Amino acid sequence: MLEEILDFRNIQKALQRVISNKGAGGVDGMQTDELRDYLTQHWSDLKSRILSGMYRPSLLRGIEINMLSFIFCV
Repeated sequence: MLEEILDFRNIQKALQRVISNKGAGGVDGMQTDELRDYLTQHWSDLKSRILSGMYRPSLLRGIEINMLSFIFCV
């Protein structure tokens, strides 16, 4: 099933749908036109790393929430 999800035609279809919906760039700041170029250049390597379990997405910038402050402010 993962092979079907990662089929390049499926990825292209998903990207086209995001573009047609005027989807915004992601948290990494990459716009959809940049993503298309990136996937064209790197898809083979990216797919093989995902399938082999070697792909590790980069960490997102997190924020720390002080729960005590949150509880007392509500």
